[in-house]
Amino acid sequence: MSDQQTAAAATAPIISSDSLKPRAELKGKVTKVELAGAHVDIGIGTDALMHISEIKSEKPITRLSDVLKVGDEITVYVVKVDAAHKRVNITMRKPPSYGWDNLETWLRLDNVKVVSVTKFGLFVNIDGPKDALLPHEFAPRDVRLKAGDIIDKVWVTEINEGKNRIGLTTNQPPDLPWEKIRKGNILKGTVTNVDRGVVYVEVGAEREGQIRRNSLGVSFVDPGDLVTVGEEIEVRVVKVDSNKKILDLSLTNFNPEDYALSSGSEATITPIEAALKKAQRRAHADAGLPEAKPATYAKADKRQAAQAEAISRTLQHLQAQRQANEG
Repeated sequence: MSDQQTAAAATAPIISSDSLKPRAELKGKVTKVELAGAHVDIGIGTDALMHISEIKSEKPITRLSDVLKVGDEITVYVVKVDAAHKRVNITMRKPPSYGWDNLETWLRLDNVKVVSVTKFGLFVNIDGPKDALLPHEFAPRDVRLKAGDIIDKVWVTEINEGKNRIGLTTNQPPDLPWEKIRKGNILKGTVTNVDRGVVYVEVGAEREGQIRRNSLGVSFVDPGDLVTVGEEIEVRVVKVDSNKKILDLSLTNFNPEDYALSSGSEATITPIEAALKKAQRRAHADAGLPEAKPATYAKADKRQAAQAEAISRTLQHLQAQRQANEG
């Protein structure tokens, strides 16, 4: 290898500046000391810059050369990366664990310390870019917290870098936060109540979801006739409104075409009669199936028989009414 190749290999970057992230811990070697700070080789092919205010010292710094010398090996942390200009700012002060870039809504933080108490809440040190606010209504109610107290668990509810604000709660969040629910999502849930044609389903969100007639695509089918309380079902998200806490659902295994008007002899009967006849055939067929039934009919043996009987009575009533009108 020539001298030029050897020199090039010695100065080749060990890591790419593009791969550096804020708060990354690195080993570096001081290459130059100036009045305003120091240049440090961290293996990216160009020196990183460290301002004098970022240099850690047990004593006040009067001359930087008294603290750092060329050739010193030090531990540094990434503050800022400007990949376009291949510039990296570093510090000797260990940064907080969390920054605006890696805080997440509903992130759980353990053993955080109360810094101060105000009339609207408690400011809490979360080892982040700033102290977070825990409003009194979201703080523990069984104890009066004061500065210096440790809170076992908190969850991040708000992250707003523009307003320099971080919000917290001690109330454990739902398994399915509103922020993670999207239209079209398929969810598993349990029927908790059926009231006035509305089916309420627990899917792990802050509030129960609702199955209404209009979500089925067939206005004359009552969703309460398709499920039972306690039944586990699969649903699809039709609408989600996190502000109003509204979650509209539909049944994944419900096919509106099964309730559409049929052709042939039934084409001359009324829509409600056609729908009832289709429902009647389906109820009888489901009741006689030997294999496992779909989820919404899993507990339906008695219910199917009752439905079939009700449908039959309704059809007889409609037919008698038609005959009377025609006569």
